[in-house]
Amino acid sequence: MIDNSASGYAYNRLTNLDGIEDRIIWYLLYYENKTKEEKEIVTKIRRILLYNNFQALLTLEEGGYPDPDSRENINVTDKTADDYYCGLALVPQNQGLKPYPGTNVEVITSQQTTSNFIWVKADDAISNLIFNDDDVDFESSKRVFRSPRLDAAFTAECSLLKIYVDSITPVNHLNAVVNVGIDIITHSQIINLKVSDRDKNYFIQEGTSKTGDKYIIPVHTKSRVTVLTQAIIALLNGAQVQGVGTMVFSRDMSIYNRAQYGIWNNRDFEGMKLVMGVSMSGVS
Repeated sequence: MIDNSASGYAYNRLTNLDGIEDRIIWYLLYYENKTKEEKEIVTKIRRILLYNNFQALLTLEEGGYPDPDSRENINVTDKTADDYYCGLALVPQNQGLKPYPGTNVEVITSQQTTSNFIWVKADDAISNLIFNDDDVDFESSKRVFRSPRLDAAFTAECSLLKIYVDSITPVNHLNAVVNVGIDIITHSQIINLKVSDRDKNYFIQEGTSKTGDKYIIPVHTKSRVTVLTQAIIALLNGAQVQGVGTMVFSRDMSIYNRAQYGIWNNRDFEGMKLVMGVSMSGVS
């Protein structure tokens, strides 16, 4: 390496670039250091990644699933255990996770199938979605990746997040903008999501009929791609991500910041490529 220590200049070493993907994944999927509103967004992201059917956003009472950090109304033998108070999640029995002690198998019937689900530690359920090893035999059960590549053999009807460094644009010798790519991908067969009663503020039109009766035409169905895109922008835009910096979605940050709809694997998967920027320096 050339020694410029005597030249009077410092240079950007991008010291926080390593591990940027994991820091952003953690921010999107875990509840630590979040406000109540931010935790609700994290819950929405968790639900869409965990559950692959029309009812993914519905509560258990609505014919869907409990929030993936549930602590109430679960038949647990020891409700004083620390693990229990970290929250539990309901996941398909075939995910390779061990059921939480003292819980029962839940049978859930959706429009598509009837399946057995088990209660597991919520953080274990989420960690299990992240592709953390090189064994491709497990790739089909993962939902979060650090590469934009989508294997042509991947056919699972699910939603995916791919988080990676899309480009780096130097501003000067001290600063650069790191453009982070977040691919939000969903199998075309499961695009639709039923609206939960918790989202009653979503409506198409409200007004008064000719007879004087008030009416509301509610939104009944949403797109997985749109819901995930909005959730991720809402959570990350302006967020101070530990070890990364302030994430920004703005042309003032970078001309490459945008969200563009696209098709993956030529036909089966569709979604949005979102690019957000973060200013980064690490001089020496």
